[in-house]
Amino acid sequence: MRQVGYGSGTMTAGQNHALLWSGAADSVIDLNPNGFSASHAGGIAGLQQVGDGFNGAETHALLWYGTATSVIDINPRGFTSSGARATNGLQQVGEGYSPATGNQYHALLWTGTAESAVDLNPSGFTSSSALGMSSSQQVGTGSGAATGNRPHALLWTGTADSAVDLHPSGFDQTSALDTDCSHQVGVGFLTPTGGAHALLWSGTAGSAIDLDAILPATFTSSSARSIDGDTVYGMATDTSGNAHVIAWIIPEPSSLALLTLCAAVACRRRPSW
Repeated sequence: MRQVGYGSGTMTAGQNHALLWSGAADSVIDLNPNGFSASHAGGIAGLQQVGDGFNGAETHALLWYGTATSVIDINPRGFTSSGARATNGLQQVGEGYSPATGNQYHALLWTGTAESAVDLNPSGFTSSSALGMSSSQQVGTGSGAATGNRPHALLWTGTADSAVDLHPSGFDQTSALDTDCSHQVGVGFLTPTGGAHALLWSGTAGSAIDLDAILPATFTSSSARSIDGDTVYGMATDTSGNAHVIAWIIPEPSSLALLTLCAAVACRRRPSW
């Protein structure tokens, strides 16, 4: 198992550098490429790592294969800024910004090169960002006239026209963060100033399940960050402000009644940090 992130210190001249680990501190590999003063890695799958780097003038989406010298700059031609957020080992997702997009961020899908970029921004949306993916699905968020300019969780299958608005009734704003091809997970807010609610979907807005509703009353907010098989992983904050790692188990068939029973078993409270 390998992990990605970023760090800074005297060896990086105080700048953030994208980092890759193999489970131990001394396994770290500095992924910051030549020509970039700073970088971040935020996604990993298979042999690939993705993130972004600052070249002194622009931020570009980057793809690595385990070393700084393996880097591929996947910033599409004509885009002044971009970032890659996730990979499935073959493709990458994120967002890019350019005059051609009306100086708004558009969700992007790549297949390993800058030239392969596909603009996923749906009709009726001013801006969007792709935040997670599986082998065939991409998820994220977007806003525009179609959403009353409020962020809505989105699901794609490779094209802008394939976009599905996952935003459930009663929520002010939502975002989808991960998918396993069958389910999607993320976060929603009932009001602009309300607490976060972890959400689970099965491909449609009407399938949304509020995972926050089945947590003990001692939790005030939650978010679902990733999904692996029948387990949803996320975070929740208690009434004292402490953060906890939470796991929800998805039964088959998925239903709120069954999910409630499983959540009581799956919830694992951890020390705050």
